[in-house]
Amino acid sequence: MGRLVAGLLAVAAAGFAIAAPAQAFTRTDQPLAMADGVSLASSFYAPDGAPPAGGWPAVLVLHGIGGSRGTVSEIAEQYLAPQGYAVLTVDARGHGESSGQSTFVGSRELADYAAALTWLRARPGVSDAKVGAMGFSLGGGSVWKLLTAPRARLAAAVPIMTCCSTATCPGSWSLRASARSGTTSRRSARRSS
Repeated sequence: MGRLVAGLLAVAAAGFAIAAPAQAFTRTDQPLAMADGVSLASSFYAPDGAPPAGGWPAVLVLHGIGGSRGTVSEIAEQYLAPQGYAVLTVDARGHGESSGQSTFVGSRELADYAAALTWLRARPGVSDAKVGAMGFSLGGGSVWKLLTAPRARLAAAVPIMTCCSTATCPGSWSLRASARSGTTSRRSARRSS
């Protein structure tokens, strides 16, 4: 797994500059309140020390179906935070310690992850412009969909072993349409299908 993560980090680095190694970091566990009252359990990893000019680059790391933020904590703790990335991991709704019910990468989950990205950008010392997302399986499908979600503004996206492709993922019309015609409207997607 170490080589896979190292390779994927190299890909993600193309989206934004590699941070200066921090070596040490602080982990804070806390719930994130969503607009519909659901509470998402989260872990925030902040590099110790002064942030670089422009702030720490940051990554939202998403787990797969049936998993929790604990299944991706190794990536945050061994590969990202020690290298100077601020990291946010969350339990998807209906997973781990989060409340609510999962709709399998539905509009509610995308709103959750967009809100998590907004929360991450607002942390002191985090760069507003250098925020990316990495996801595995279900989380990878969510990363694909975040690329066209309002408020997501990803500098880098690393979907790994996604549960779906842009051709078959539920609600992926916006990805197919943007790939073909540069638009993300539902009406345009139907005409180009």
